[in-house]
Amino acid sequence: MVVFDEIGDFMKRAKAIILSHKADKKLIGFLEKLDLEVILTKENKFVYDAVSDHPDLFVFQDKSRYIIDPNMFDYYVESLSEFDVEIIKGKKSVGFKYPENVLYNSAVINDILIGSKYNDDSILDYYDEKILVKQGYAKCNVLPVDNESFITTDVGIYNSAKDTFDVLLIEPSGILLDQMEYGFIGGAGGKISESEMVFTGNIELHRDYERIKDFIESKKIKIYYPKDIELIDLGSIIPIY
Repeated sequence: MVVFDEIGDFMKRAKAIILSHKADKKLIGFLEKLDLEVILTKENKFVYDAVSDHPDLFVFQDKSRYIIDPNMFDYYVESLSEFDVEIIKGKKSVGFKYPENVLYNSAVINDILIGSKYNDDSILDYYDEKILVKQGYAKCNVLPVDNESFITTDVGIYNSAKDTFDVLLIEPSGILLDQMEYGFIGGAGGKISESEMVFTGNIELHRDYERIKDFIESKKIKIYYPKDIELIDLGSIIPIY
């Protein structure tokens, strides 16, 4: 783990992050000590309770461009008003069950969309290069590391993307998720700059910690995480630049 006084100056660092409103107060305090403003989600009652707080179901992010579920659009327009970002209203509203709840759950790495056929047209129509996978919860299962690599717990995503990206496939268990057997690695972390990544809890407790640590640090990226909180899927840490 890297201590706070080792945080240097970075070319592009998040000013804030969007985080689940169910996040532990210890995690919020930890992130604020990293000089990040924490913008908490608003509960979305259009989906089931276990993920009603997850930002990656309602907010799609690519650099400083954000596509928002129409039901949540006004809330995020107001919440992000102080930041110089592009906010776009999606075409369809998220529904209660799968696959209607994964319209905005996709990731972009090096201008390549990693998503599914269920994504909103506002996302699918924008990208020329796509890797469309069977797993609708694509963002939940993808933790971008740099422009050439990511970590996943999903074998299907790994097989679909391994010829395009450097992909680390890890054990799917070991991450908590409210009311579920386990969560996903993409929902348990996020980049806050080109050279910094934050996890929602103690990544050391994960069975594949050493492999995760070595993979991330091989890309010259520092990792930060609170040691006194279990690793939990909170629907990603979404940066605001």
